[in-house]
Amino acid sequence: MINLKEIKKAVSDVLQSEFPDTPVYGVDTVEGYKRPSFFVTISLDILEATRNCVHKTAEIEIDYIQPAPDEEKALEFFTKTEQRFVPKLEVADRKLTTSEFYFDFLGDHGDIPHVEFQTEFWDDWGMEETAELMKEFNMKQEVK
Repeated sequence: MINLKEIKKAVSDVLQSEFPDTPVYGVDTVEGYKRPSFFVTISLDILEATRNCVHKTAEIEIDYIQPAPDEEKALEFFTKTEQRFVPKLEVADRKLTTSEFYFDFLGDHGDIPHVEFQTEFWDDWGMEETAELMKEFNMKQEVK
């Protein structure tokens, strides 16, 4: 079963491999962060569920806090992000299809490069099977 922590780690690992000198923070960091840096947030929707599995959509948001506003570097960030996250995000032993990409600038002055995308997937509930496995199977067939 894939959890939010695994998705966030996968996104952070990709960012760290592309931008090794840029730390990745989460919503728990409000002060004391370094520039440049990334802030990654993840939200999850459960679309439907059955007895055995669940249909999920995770939305990933990445904000790039630059040392100083630099449109050229922001556009490079957008390009690298697209190249690394389209069409799949590798989470643990699975490759999740990504979609709904949105690239924009946020903030009071429109100087914070911002990327949003989502991944939609089916997952199991992670429940252990408690029933005894079948030990023998007999079948008889008549041929006429």
